[in-house]
Amino acid sequence: GEAIGRLEMHDNSVLRISDDLKIGAEENGNGYVLLDGNAVATMGSGISVSEGAMSRGVLEVRGNALISSGNSAGPGESDLGFTDEGYLTLSVRPAATADVIVADSGKLYARTLQQRDGTTMMTIEDSGQFHVFEVFEFAEPDLGNATVGGTSANPTSHIAAQPTSDMTILIKDNGVM
Repeated sequence: GEAIGRLEMHDNSVLRISDDLKIGAEENGNGYVLLDGNAVATMGSGISVSEGAMSRGVLEVRGNALISSGNSAGPGESDLGFTDEGYLTLSVRPAATADVIVADSGKLYARTLQQRDGTTMMTIEDSGQFHVFEVFEFAEPDLGNATVGGTSANPTSHIAAQPTSDMTILIKDNGVM
């Protein structure tokens, strides 16, 4: 059969995870995560959207919501939480499909962006923001440095890592990346 999972966060809800959030993680899995209102979700290790072969994952961040990968206590609060990889990994296997939508005034923060295989569509629109930076050490308005180096202290981001991968990033209206 087909696995289906759905998580919705509304209003002022808060979710803190010390390790990973997996959306559509298993083969043929389907996952959907929606944050809106003033919801906040923070992951200590990372977020995977559509990790399994033939899986489909959707992550929507809307309203004034924030989702952050790399510090379970939230950006800039290193004395309160954990940090680890901080990845946002999209469509890991062949025939995996990941959709990420950051809209309204929603925000998505991650230490690294990795799109490995399959097909990914990322849309950043309205006044939505997607930032790749060191979430453990910085917070708004000083977002710190983008993680584009290849050292262990500053991990590498990449998209379309395999010849069979396809990633589109659409930024429109007042979207920020």
